[in-house]
Amino acid sequence: MIKNVLLIEDDETHAELLSIIFEENFKNLVLTRTTSALAATEEISKATFDLFILDLSLPDFHGLDFLDYVDDNFPRPPVIIITGDSSDETEFKAKMRGVDAYFIKPYDFSALIMTIKLILIEY
Repeated sequence: MIKNVLLIEDDETHAELLSIIFEENFKNLVLTRTTSALAATEEISKATFDLFILDLSLPDFHGLDFLDYVDDNFPRPPVIIITGDSSDETEFKAKMRGVDAYFIKPYDFSALIMTIKLILIEY
């Protein structure tokens, strides 16, 4: 079964690297990339996603504010956070919002791949 993943990451280099990793490791995944919360909102109004991979530091909204908006307006799939924010407080806030995994940049790509596989098997 094909799974749809929405990557919300404003760093083009990191997003491109993740695209390559997805291509090499997931044959049944369709990756949609956006660089802002507004663009992501447009995508989720057009399609259903099985997973969000979300950076917290976006140019238009903080990632957690974006999740609050999604929760109020759309069904929300599992969420993996990828961020440079290493504060315990931010991670706690993310977990309180039901985030499934929290990765601090730079992170282990193999751990991200395994987490994605586990989440999509359960979902």
